Amino acid sequence: MAMEAWQRSTDWRERFFILALCGVAALTLASTIGLAASGKAVTGGKAKAGSVVYQKNCVACHNKQPGDTSPFGPPNLHGIFKTGVTPAQAQKIIRDGKGAMPAWGNTLSSSDIQDVIAYLKTQ
Repeated sequence: MAMEAWQRSTDWRERFFILALCGVAALTLASTIGLAASGKAVTGGKAKAGSVVYQKNCVACHNKQPGDTSPFGPPNLHGIFKTGVTPAQAQKIIRDGKGAMPAWGNTLSSSDIQDVIAYLKTQ
C-alpha cells in the first residue's frame, strides 16, 4: 500500500510523509515484537515493557544508534551503564530531569522507569 502511494506521488512533501509513516510503523513493529533499536532481542518482561515505554517517550530525543559518539544532542543511551552511570543515577535523572532533559516522574510510573532501566541494560 505504501509502495503504491509512493509510486503515485510526485510531490516531495507527500513522499516525506509516506516515509515518516513507514518509519513510525517500523518502530511500532519493532517494539511490539520486542526488538531493541540495535537489533538485539530484548529479554525479560520488564525489558520488553521498557522497550515500549522507551519507544513511546524517549526515542524522540535519544535516537542515536550504537557507536554514535556525536557530541551534539542528548546522550547516546546504548551502553550507558558501561560508562559508569548506575541504574540508581539513571532512575533519578529520568524521575527528576537533568540539564535540558525534563523530569518524567509525573508522567511515568516508578514501574515504567524501572522497565526503561531494564531495557537500557540490554543495550
